[in-house]
Amino acid sequence: MPTSTVYGDTHFPDRLSAGQMSLPANTVDNAAVEGGAAISATKLQHQHVLNLSQIVAADTVVAGTFLIHVCRGAGTIMNVEVSSETAPDADTDFFTVDVNIVTDGVSVSALTGIITYNNTNALAGDGGDVNGNYGIVTGTIDGANDDFTNNDIIEVIVAETNDGGTNASGLIITVTIREQADEP
Repeated sequence: MPTSTVYGDTHFPDRLSAGQMSLPANTVDNAAVEGGAAISATKLQHQHVLNLSQIVAADTVVAGTFLIHVCRGAGTIMNVEVSSETAPDADTDFFTVDVNIVTDGVSVSALTGIITYNNTNALAGDGGDVNGNYGIVTGTIDGANDDFTNNDIIEVIVAETNDGGTNASGLIITVTIREQADEP
């Protein structure tokens, strides 16, 4: 069938329909989608902020392995942040955090290295006060190990070291992920 070409701006006062249509890149953007459009969840990407908190100021950080998310589609870990209400009083009193993706029982870190939360890191982190309280320490994501698939598990491993000083208390860990909706 021959192809017709229309030059210049063209206005259709009513609807335009086609049996097939190839749209150039960036033709349909967020503003072009009506607020009430019935778009299936499987066609969307979701961003979740997963939190693990031990927010009791009087209690020190509790070590352990904590399962924080069952993955329901393919996705990526985007960011990991750690903070505490009260910072450790010395660099020899600290805790570490690792974030792993567990696939079929095999656990692999999504970080290039564990996050160490000590007095120096808390003081150097974003936010916080002059004592390092509420300082935010951000982990470095390992681009080779940050992707997950449906039915994977995201786990957080917290370890604590204390040489007799005051360790951190009031822990919060935030893991930001982007995840495709589960396929039916």
